[in-house]
Amino acid sequence: LFFLKKMSKDYYQHSMNNLLRFLLANNIYPILLEIPDYDIYKAYERQKLSRKLLRIISMSINNTPVDCKQLFRNALDNMIIENNYSDLLGIIRYKVWNDNKTKDLNTLFLNDGMHLNEKGYSKLDSCISEICIRKYRLNKR
Repeated sequence: LFFLKKMSKDYYQHSMNNLLRFLLANNIYPILLEIPDYDIYKAYERQKLSRKLLRIISMSINNTPVDCKQLFRNALDNMIIENNYSDLLGIIRYKVWNDNKTKDLNTLFLNDGMHLNEKGYSKLDSCISEICIRKYRLNKR
């Protein structure tokens, strides 16, 4: 049953905290990407029956809906606040580059509704560059 708990927000929060602690301890400036507004229902429907069954069991054990993106975004925010990471990392909020789900699914994602297309990667790359430039400028002061 442990593998089902891996899909919980608590497991996600714990894993992200461990990753951040490791990166920060090694003087690496983490840039986090908040979970984008991809078509989670389309992704769920395309899964094999065995994977869907595991997902259904996991959702009931972990009390999470199919569309748990905001739940995980909130868990990430809470973990960042609880550990005073705000000034130690960059975070790309999904609304900065993915603010209109219907339009963005047509222009930034492949037909599967999950993976970015060339334009989507370009937009995301711009966000990463902006954070790197901002961090560089802060360090020069």
